[in-house]
Amino acid sequence: MLGADFLAVSRLFAKERGPHAYRLVMHPKFHDRWLRCDGRICVLGGSVKDAAMKSDFTIGTLDPSASNMKKLDDTVAEAAELFGPSSTAHP
Repeated sequence: MLGADFLAVSRLFAKERGPHAYRLVMHPKFHDRWLRCDGRICVLGGSVKDAAMKSDFTIGTLDPSASNMKKLDDTVAEAAELFGPSSTAHP
């Protein structure tokens, strides 16, 4: 499941943005950590806990092409919403 450090950061996003501007979703077959914001797609190279431990951590960008946006949209559509418009209580 999701680590405590990750959930703590997610709670900050949820509190700041609310359920209509921030969603946390989980898909059991999708391990990558993607952040979609303002029409951009960022790929987190490690977990949030790894960044806090001062280990190697990268944030890259993925081309926001129509095919990449569709792949992300399709994955999100199949995912379980843990926080967002349909689930306003953050875990």
